[in-house]
Amino acid sequence: MVGGGSCLADGGRAVDSKGYMPHLSLLYGTLTKDEKNKAREKASVLDESIDGLNFQISRLALWKTDRKDKLTLESWKQIAECSLSPN
Repeated sequence: MVGGGSCLADGGRAVDSKGYMPHLSLLYGTLTKDEKNKAREKASVLDESIDGLNFQISRLALWKTDRKDKLTLESWKQIAECSLSPN
């Protein structure tokens, strides 16, 4: 899924011409690599299979976010939401 622009190879992932890759964030914030690794380790302790987690989603929302708003998230605006049906 690429919103526009040309696609670039990034480890097999689709990335637009500005380097953006659509994604799902399970952890959000300004974290150091060490903090991210600690969070990954804690999640693995809770469930060893989390690294290979697969799941289906039934709804999808698109949000416009301001990268400068890292504390309150008050600037975030939901653009669209849709229901998804399995094939």
